[in-house]
Amino acid sequence: MKVKYNRPMTIAAGFCCMDGVLLGTDTLVTDGCTKTYENKVFECSQFGSYPLVLMAGAGVFPRIKEFADRLLTENTFTDSDTGEDVKHALRKAIDSAWYRESVRMTNESGYNLDFIFAIKDLEGGTSLLHLCNADLYPIHQYCCVGNGAPIAKYLAAWLYSQSLPVEMFAILAMHIFREAKEYSDGCGGETRLQPLFNGFDDVDRPHIDTQDTAFLWGLYAHLKPLIYACINTKAPDPIFDNHVYRFEHYVRSLHSKAKSGYLPDNSL
Repeated sequence: MKVKYNRPMTIAAGFCCMDGVLLGTDTLVTDGCTKTYENKVFECSQFGSYPLVLMAGAGVFPRIKEFADRLLTENTFTDSDTGEDVKHALRKAIDSAWYRESVRMTNESGYNLDFIFAIKDLEGGTSLLHLCNADLYPIHQYCCVGNGAPIAKYLAAWLYSQSLPVEMFAILAMHIFREAKEYSDGCGGETRLQPLFNGFDDVDRPHIDTQDTAFLWGLYAHLKPLIYACINTKAPDPIFDNHVYRFEHYVRSLHSKAKSGYLPDNSL
C-alpha cells in the first residue's frame, strides 16, 4: 500500500559567509492534517568527527529523514578528507537503488527532493552543496528551498552579503526566515540556525533555536512615513524633517543597543 503525502511545507536555506557557512530551517512538520515540531537540520556524519556534514531538505519529510539516517548509519563520509571527497561520497550515495526509487516516487507525486548540505572538511574548509533529485550543484552564495523559498530569496537579494562574517549575517538570516515562515503556508515553529566556521581555531558553536522578533527590529515602521513624505510634494518641510529626525534617532538607538549587546537576536 502506497502512502500518500500532502505537499511538503518547509523553508530551508544555506548561506556562504566570509568565515564559514550558515544552514537553517523552520521546525514545523505537517502532512496537511497534523502538525509537529522537529529538528530539520540533520547530522549525516559521526558526532565529534570530521568531515562534519549537515543536511536540511524540502520534500517528503519521512524520506528526507530516512536519507539522513542512511548517510549516517552507513558511514558515507568516514573516509572523506576534502570537500571534493565529500562530493564524491555523496554522488555514490545518490546513485543507490534506494535513493533512485525515493526520487522516482516523489517525482510521481509531482514534487522534488531538495537538499542543502553544509560541509566542514578535515582541512577546516567549509562549503555548501545543493542536491535536487539526483543533480548535485555547488552553492557559491546562497540557496533557498521549500515552500518559503520565494520570500526567502527576495529578502536575501538585498539583506545577504558574502563579505559578512557568519555571526553578523546570522542576525539578518533570522529575519529572512521569520518573514518566509509568516507568509508561506506550512512553515512555522522556531528557526534553527547551524553555523560552521572555517578553520579549527574555535570550536564550532552549537545550533541556535530562536523565537521570532519584529522584522528588522521595527525599522520598517519608522521608514514608512519617511518614504511617504519623500513622494508627497505637498508635505511641509518641518514634517519631512521630523520624520528624518525620528528615523535617525531610532537607527542610532538600535546601533547603541547592538554595541551594548541588547539588540534582539544579536548573538550566536
